[in-house]
Amino acid sequence: MTAHSDAPGRRRFHTWPIYLLFISPAVFANGTPIARSDVAATGNIIPVRQENIRLQQETLQVIVDGDWATVRVEYQFFNPQSATTIPYGFPVDYQNPEWCNDCDDVSDEERARVGELVRDVHIEVDGEQMTTREIAEPVAKGVPPQPFRRIWILADLPFPEKERCRVTVSYRVRNMLNDWAWSTSFKPAYSKRKFRYVLSPSAHWGDGRVPRLDMDIDIAKLTRFGGKLTAIAPAGYSQQDGHLRWQLRDVDLNDLQDLSIEYDDEVRLVSELVADHRIPATAITRARASSTLADVTEPGRHDIAKVLDGDLASAWCEGAAGDGAGQSLTFEFQPGVSVEGIGILNGYAKSGAVYLGNGRVTKMTAKVAGQQPVSASLPDRDFGQLNPQTLAAFIDWIVDAPPYQDTPTVTLTLDAARAGSKHSDTCISEIYFIGGVAP
Repeated sequence: MTAHSDAPGRRRFHTWPIYLLFISPAVFANGTPIARSDVAATGNIIPVRQENIRLQQETLQVIVDGDWATVRVEYQFFNPQSATTIPYGFPVDYQNPEWCNDCDDVSDEERARVGELVRDVHIEVDGEQMTTREIAEPVAKGVPPQPFRRIWILADLPFPEKERCRVTVSYRVRNMLNDWAWSTSFKPAYSKRKFRYVLSPSAHWGDGRVPRLDMDIDIAKLTRFGGKLTAIAPAGYSQQDGHLRWQLRDVDLNDLQDLSIEYDDEVRLVSELVADHRIPATAITRARASSTLADVTEPGRHDIAKVLDGDLASAWCEGAAGDGAGQSLTFEFQPGVSVEGIGILNGYAKSGAVYLGNGRVTKMTAKVAGQQPVSASLPDRDFGQLNPQTLAAFIDWIVDAPPYQDTPTVTLTLDAARAGSKHSDTCISEIYFIGGVAP
């Protein structure tokens, strides 16, 4: 019996990272008129009320893209009196690394990798770019560390006499997260991500109310890559076509709950980890299978190389009688390779019909040289849940080993299998060896 194959795909390989803590900022936003003298004298920002300038409309647009959010907010103001220039402050709060127990500051490596946490800051009035600067609020002596530290983005906003004007603020920011990497696991502990936008500072314009407040959060890319929303505020939103939308009227900004979303993005993060840290096939000096399904029309169609080619439309299939129980795959690695994780993309993943038609492993044992054998049961997965862009949700992890240990050989044994609806031959589309290769 034969299965089906296709052309090989692409792979990305990099060296394995050091272990570190990742800490990123939360976002407090929505600007306010401020007192200029306090800024110059002390660095403190004191919001002041501007009763004569009315906020008539606020429109907020946010695009969530992985760990980042792109924000654009537009304000429509009316100044019924003479022309004036008002000092304006837009706050951004950062998670304080001193606040949590046993936390160190963000490492130099992580800071270099991520870069500036707030980027592409622009403040415009009627399309004219304003000059901005940033100051950090001073930390009071003797006060215990607080969860956040704050910086302010400052600009002087001109308001023409007896006219409406449009003020826009845009920036890109890394959302709040707190990931940990461990020396005992190849996978970091990924925290939920959070974006927050505080609306109350705009209550210092006019009477503190806004006739129209429209907010839109684009989560299309988040959900496309397997992200799941875990909390949304405030209530009263609609969800459609990958967007969360609020349309609020005559709102008292003093009473409105912060806009925030929290989401689980682990599927994307693990998928990126697999793509970035898969040990390259060139680091494998020899690979052999105890049996291989023969195809006289296409020799090598189902050989062991297919589990390393990055192509879900190809697979190794065993060629023994029965369902393949007892068959094995053995891999030998060049010196300096450390295998820290072993994952299996089970079955023949070319299509739903091919996946169901061929056999799949239900139990497997991994023997890594120098370590005790590890056995794992593999669930029977719904092929409809396979997302080629984020494979992590479909990978079964057999081994999670300590880092920095030379791995000369790995043997994987099929202990049990489930026959397909058409063929008893058991197939594996990909095997992921995660770890490092010494330079």
